Amino acid sequence: LGSASIGQVYKAVLKENGEKVAVKVQKPGSYELVAADVKIMVSLAEKADKYITKTRTFNLPAIIKEFERSIFKELDYMEEVMNIQKITKNFEGYDYVKYPKVYPKLCTNRLINMELVEGYNVTELYDNEIDGISGKKIADDIVESYFKQLMLDGFFHADPHPGNMVVDKNEKKLCYLDLGMMGILNETFRADLAQLLLLLLGGNANSLVKQLLYMKIISPEQDTDELRMDIEDLVNRYIGADLDQMDGVLEKLINTMIKHGVTLPREFVMIGRGVALIEDIGYNLDKDFNIGEALQRFSKKLVVDKFNPINVAKGSYDYLLDVEHLMKVLPDRINSTLTKIEKGEIKVNLELDGLTELKNQISVSLIISALLIGSSLAILADKGPKMWDISVIGLWGFLISGILGLYVILKYIVFDK
Repeated sequence: LGSASIGQVYKAVLKENGEKVAVKVQKPGSYELVAADVKIMVSLAEKADKYITKTRTFNLPAIIKEFERSIFKELDYMEEVMNIQKITKNFEGYDYVKYPKVYPKLCTNRLINMELVEGYNVTELYDNEIDGISGKKIADDIVESYFKQLMLDGFFHADPHPGNMVVDKNEKKLCYLDLGMMGILNETFRADLAQLLLLLLGGNANSLVKQLLYMKIISPEQDTDELRMDIEDLVNRYIGADLDQMDGVLEKLINTMIKHGVTLPREFVMIGRGVALIEDIGYNLDKDFNIGEALQRFSKKLVVDKFNPINVAKGSYDYLLDVEHLMKVLPDRINSTLTKIEKGEIKVNLELDGLTELKNQISVSLIISALLIGSSLAILADKGPKMWDISVIGLWGFLISGILGLYVILKYIVFDK
């Protein structure tokens, strides 16, 4: 049925029920060949990074390291089996997309037995309609499924080119193939990325730079007037524009940072490449394709979810665990520090001015912390009277914490300046 660099796919039939399957078999010697190629790539990336200044922007060693990690995972076909099972579970209840069924008991590290999906490659639908399947419908399904993978699940296809997408002839559904190489984004990065994209689409240049600094995509040293001017030029170009006119805006932001020597995180490179591929496929399927609308919609959902009281409570619970860990190790650290002071290894100059005021600040801060932790536990316990399906006690605790926090800011930060 097909052949790629490390494997070939054959059509077969299961003996037990006569079901047609696709059998993906790894070519002999693939591991050794890939290992040799990766070794050469690592060496070239290190030399380029050392001797060619302009390549440092791309962070080639990190990109090759990520490629090395991904390609060796891809060589283990049981990894792909688990990827298919995980992403299939993520899309339970979403009837516009499918992933091939796998037969784990008939799979090994070098062989996969999966459902044979007979269909049309998405390129066959470019400016075309086949069997009642329109390019516009498939373009919408691709962008919806990809941004769900990327923004909501944090588990996404790392190589979404047209050859890895077909439309099932029987079910008339989009189907992703070749799931050996997947990207993973943690919840914090996804929430930060969502805020970054909203600022980019909203044309807020100053806040956009602050977000880039917060995410450590750029360093304070790279926050130059020239970089800010170029980012302002970029966002000003799109101010007042409709979302369907904002094609390539993420790619242009990446190019702007590359121009100023910013070393991009590997996650950002993967996302930029994936979005560019999806955008290109979308425009070929539907000339009115609008990726900006999908970016904005999924980003808003992530930001709203981030500030949902239940998610805030979960975050506070994680903070409580960190505090518990700190309290366990703090006595040993204090003893160690005091011992070093006694031995003269550490010199301390202590000024006691304002000690009473400091005591008051610490007391109020501890009360606020206790209220936040208690409120979080009340919400997580999910008991007692509720408002909007959230514990009333927890909500009151957050409200009082907010009022006390505002008091601290006004008294000790604003008015004491």
